Amino acid sequence: MTVAVIGGGIAGIMAALSLADRGTSVTLIEEKETPGGHMVEIADCVSGFEPKLIEAEANPLIEIITGTTIEKVDGVAGNFTITLSNGSTINASSIILATGYEPFDPSIWSRYHLENPNVYTSLEFERVISLSSPTGGKLPDNINKIGFIQCIGSREPDVNPLCSSVCCMYTANEVKTLLARNPDVEVYVFYMDLRVAGRDAKTIEKLKAEGVNYIRTRIPEVITDNGNICVQYENVKEGKLERLDLDAVVLAVGLLPSKSTQKISELTGVELDEDGYIKVSDGVKTSVDGIYAAGCVSTPLRISDSVIQAEAAATLAAEDLSPQAKSIPEIEISGDPVIGAVILTDGLAEYLDLERLKAGIKDLAASLEEAATLQELESKIGSLVTAGSNRIIVAGLSHRKHEEMVRDMAERAGLNRYLVEIANIREHAAWVHPRDEATTKSIDLIRMAAAKLKRLSPIEVARLPVTQKALVIGGGIAGMRASLEIASNGIGVYLVEREDKLGGGAPDEAVSDLIGQVESNTLIEVMTSTEIDQIDGFVGNFTARVGDSTLEFGAIVIATGASPFDPAGRYGHGSDSKVITQAELDPGIDAKAVAMIQCDSSMVASIEMVANALEIRKNNPQTEVFVLCEDVKTYGIYEKLYRDARASGVIFLRYEPDNPPVYEDGIVSVFDTMLGDEVQIKPDLVVLGGGVDPAPVSDRLKIAFNFRLKLDDAGYIFTLSNQPEVSLYPLDTVIDGIYVCGNAKRPVTPEEALRDAIGAAGRALRVLKSTSIQGKGEIAKVSQTACIACETCVDLCPYKAVRMVYDRAEIISGLCRGCGVCASECPAKAIQVGCFSDDEILAQLEEVLGVVS
Repeated sequence: MTVAVIGGGIAGIMAALSLADRGTSVTLIEEKETPGGHMVEIADCVSGFEPKLIEAEANPLIEIITGTTIEKVDGVAGNFTITLSNGSTINASSIILATGYEPFDPSIWSRYHLENPNVYTSLEFERVISLSSPTGGKLPDNINKIGFIQCIGSREPDVNPLCSSVCCMYTANEVKTLLARNPDVEVYVFYMDLRVAGRDAKTIEKLKAEGVNYIRTRIPEVITDNGNICVQYENVKEGKLERLDLDAVVLAVGLLPSKSTQKISELTGVELDEDGYIKVSDGVKTSVDGIYAAGCVSTPLRISDSVIQAEAAATLAAEDLSPQAKSIPEIEISGDPVIGAVILTDGLAEYLDLERLKAGIKDLAASLEEAATLQELESKIGSLVTAGSNRIIVAGLSHRKHEEMVRDMAERAGLNRYLVEIANIREHAAWVHPRDEATTKSIDLIRMAAAKLKRLSPIEVARLPVTQKALVIGGGIAGMRASLEIASNGIGVYLVEREDKLGGGAPDEAVSDLIGQVESNTLIEVMTSTEIDQIDGFVGNFTARVGDSTLEFGAIVIATGASPFDPAGRYGHGSDSKVITQAELDPGIDAKAVAMIQCDSSMVASIEMVANALEIRKNNPQTEVFVLCEDVKTYGIYEKLYRDARASGVIFLRYEPDNPPVYEDGIVSVFDTMLGDEVQIKPDLVVLGGGVDPAPVSDRLKIAFNFRLKLDDAGYIFTLSNQPEVSLYPLDTVIDGIYVCGNAKRPVTPEEALRDAIGAAGRALRVLKSTSIQGKGEIAKVSQTACIACETCVDLCPYKAVRMVYDRAEIISGLCRGCGVCASECPAKAIQVGCFSDDEILAQLEEVLGVVS
């Protein structure tokens, strides 16, 4: 039985890989001829996503069917039958819908003049500024002034009433990339609200400081006159209409539900909301048992949020399936190295003299094969190993994109996965040098790979035992939901909460059912009024000291939440009874006028403020409600709250950050940027809004120290999505086996916290559902005889993977990531990293330099 994943964009691919990692068979159906979705169209995202795409295509547990649509779905959870347009059928235990989104097409409106070659959509412009474009990201000389127009096809009642969530930030990233490659261009961004927070808000503030002109207005049309471009807009600060000549315009187009979403809803019976998205609960559950949603099929999402939802959907889809992956016996390596080589020839003949190449390496390999596809490559590797090769060179692939895939192929053929070496003759030679020079360099690269392989020995990687129990820290909604998900898979959980009861900061009535489920679950041991004193160990084998007791577990989910907003005496809070916070507000209050002041840039707080304002108007339509803010940040589906609040009579007043509201003598005064004038309000109540704050400094530092974790600039737990170009690991910390969810990683809504929790539980379950896990080969090893106990490695290791034992350094294999910092700095040369020893590197240099050792 398989899990069917419908849609091959980032959510579908990541869900499929998550399932395959658990040993689950996956059938992925994509209606286009190639998988990848819109991610492959985004220049800065391709590099990070492409290795995952290649990994999915090469994974034997994932069958990808392209150019095919779904024609019929029958059955129930555990036994679905899916009929495809090619006439075949699939039996699936569950279904993940990941049909993605479609970018709004602004050509339906003539007023934006898409026929003008200098009017681009955001996706078109992404390709223009890409380094892979014909100009290397440089604009034509005649484009010196460019305008970005936000919300094209978003927040438009006629075509898409929702906010698309991603446009503010992808425009900022495009501007950042544009200026990096065209520093003299003058840039204008026309926007209604900036719906960003945290590090994204800092990015925009930096752009403003560098001279990017952010102008709050809505541009109704692009005016063209004899090929020239201009826009007219209202200068709200000066109260007049202005005209700005531009050389080019970029339209930030919104996201719409894909056309296939409507069809798949009809075929499966899953319910859609009024905007055409799939209705979900817990972030991923649809109205039909056994069918889950991932990515933009349920709401407009950022990349990292799509990945979280994919992980959550895969977690639920895999619950009732048994793993199918089987280990393959490894052949015994003895005698001299016997090298086999495979050249990936597809597309290389145009750049290399392949006959000269083969002649130049014929003395290196006992067998030399050619392959045109990845499927053929796997077959050739298997044939070489069967014929007696005990080391393999693969020429024509990239280490960054393909190394793990090639190692998996070698392992499936029965060869030690570390006895294969890639010679990147495509990126390092064929694509960057003239034909003759590229051919010569390709021969050198392959000879260097052979020299290294001759020095390589099989790396024996131990399987590390797993303690099949989890530690969840934090008893709020995220921690409780994660605990329940792990327990539903038969894994015991220690749920640790430092307060005297579960629930976190949520109202009792909102979490009472969740608390009941947790407290009645025999696999969950609830430990209230408890804190973790010390954590030791590594993935699969952690221990924690709690008072006089020691807990043992294999994975950790941190769901410590955040602290409530503290106004710290602002506007007289604490001394004036009329000034309260959103958390202290009773929406049923009887008042003539209420002024709500947003005190920071939090998106979650903005949603709470608008929701409360609407609730007050519903409960008492006679109450005047004023919302004072820099921006209304009701992103995604929460735009409905803003629309309904305005319709109910809530009045929104926007101010500039350098001119915030003033509250004196019972009167709130604010300069409204839209009116261009000062407004005074005499409210019965002033309600202060602000996002949650990270946990207190002492708590944050304690968590970071005890768990060997990093904190980001805002004080939240640092996840791996903070560093790569693509946010593919939004729930993973820098320590394997430790995951984070909810407000511990950034402010989230309750709905997002539940989705995070399922995803983090899923990451933990990948470890916990096995009795042992495979260690890594490319890790550091210390020569105990050469070590001089200087502790340089202990001080420098970024993962705290080195410790001193009896005056000698020792590598904690479960923590080491093979970065090589310790090996490069060791004054005694006592540390070597697997596959990168001095001997192996020197062998390559000697080969290319012609040195006889």
